Amino acid sequence: MKIVFPIFIQDKDKWMYMVNGPLALNGLEIIDIDNNEYVGWDKDGRPIGLYVDNNDIKVRYLSDKKQIGTLKKAIMDYAAVTRRKAPFCCDDKGNNMVALFKAVEQHINNRSVFSVLKRILRSNK
Repeated sequence: MKIVFPIFIQDKDKWMYMVNGPLALNGLEIIDIDNNEYVGWDKDGRPIGLYVDNNDIKVRYLSDKKQIGTLKKAIMDYAAVTRRKAPFCCDDKGNNMVALFKAVEQHINNRSVFSVLKRILRSNK
């Protein structure tokens, strides 16, 4: 079965990445792939694996059984890891994992903007 992008990759620290195409995989470390430090899913929750073939990072399905609940939990864990003091809550995105991931990314980025603004306001006192 051919991999359909986007795919979601989670590292051992529960950080998540939404990968929109095979070229974006080049940002991952080959040694980390060799050490099985990533787990992943397609947008429908089917588990995927990463492997290295002639120094190219490749993706394959590990099963055709959908694990949408596991993927959703991984995305929510990512939100919790990145914003411990500001829990993530959003409207139910159903099984649209792309929309859920984008909402989490927006939540994370809002913190960054707020933190910068707070620092600027403190420095002007």
